[in-house]
Amino acid sequence: MQNKVSIIIPAFNVEAYVERGIESALGQTYENVELVMVDDGSSDGTWGVIERYASDNRVKCARQANSGVSKARNHALSMATGDYAVFLDSDDWLELDTCDQLVRMRRKHPNMLVAADAYFVTMDGGREGRKAQGTNLAARTFTPDEAICEFGVFNSVHIGSSCYKLFSMDIIEKNHIRFDERISHTEDGLFVFDYLKCCAGLYYEPIPLWNILERPGSATTSGYTHKMLSSLDAIGQMISRPGNSPDAIAHLEAFRAHEALRILGLGIDSGDMTEDDRRALLDALADGKVDRARLSGVDKVRLALYPNAPAFLSRVFNGFVAHAKKGGN
Repeated sequence: MQNKVSIIIPAFNVEAYVERGIESALGQTYENVELVMVDDGSSDGTWGVIERYASDNRVKCARQANSGVSKARNHALSMATGDYAVFLDSDDWLELDTCDQLVRMRRKHPNMLVAADAYFVTMDGGREGRKAQGTNLAARTFTPDEAICEFGVFNSVHIGSSCYKLFSMDIIEKNHIRFDERISHTEDGLFVFDYLKCCAGLYYEPIPLWNILERPGSATTSGYTHKMLSSLDAIGQMISRPGNSPDAIAHLEAFRAHEALRILGLGIDSGDMTEDDRRALLDALADGKVDRARLSGVDKVRLALYPNAPAFLSRVFNGFVAHAKKGGN
């Protein structure tokens, strides 16, 4: 009998988008799936869309007061009855053979976290454009430390995301792995990190199995908020976990500096960053633990620019970087 795959969707105010993800989950070519959805206190018609599927015996759904994506995912994990878990954001959708492909990979590498890739989907005048990510990469296995040293690496395997992966529920439950509900950014990276500490490593194939929609107002396109600073707490927890190699610790320190610089840049661009937040971010860059040779060229410029230069110069530089990155997509 096929192992069961629990597809987990946390949802918040995505009335116009969530149906596509639901249909992609229920339309999987892999037969033994369940869909577990938790509405995180939506104020639009999201729950009404979810309720339309409640009569399907493959669907479990629940509502909670708005408490954040980490609590919604944890709620869903407590409801899940599958052998494996797949996480899908509520405005994204799966390729119809996603579970078949992931289970195939898991059978080849039974003691590893298995990971695939995604299509990056943009909207232009009502028309969708899709570009496969990972096209320059090759199938590869990583030890846990090697995988950790990919966190935050641009144009690499998306190891820091809870999407694109198939998790063993046995490993999750035996090791009491959950999303930290105090953290709202990089919470999924911390979840993956803790999982990697409990398995043999990661196996990756550059097959696009997720569709990631870029849309205004999504978590990936939102501007600066104070909650972003919780990302530094998440990485701090990774650094403090026992068993890290010196190389992994050095990489995570550089990753933490990158996050501080990225958030600081967003705050400068927004003009809404408080002085307390600015000081906290600068303090994270001044602790003397970062091997600057591990920083990218862009981060080295940011590090020289942000603490002392006028805000308008930082904004000009940020605009140049954003334009160059968009051209690369």
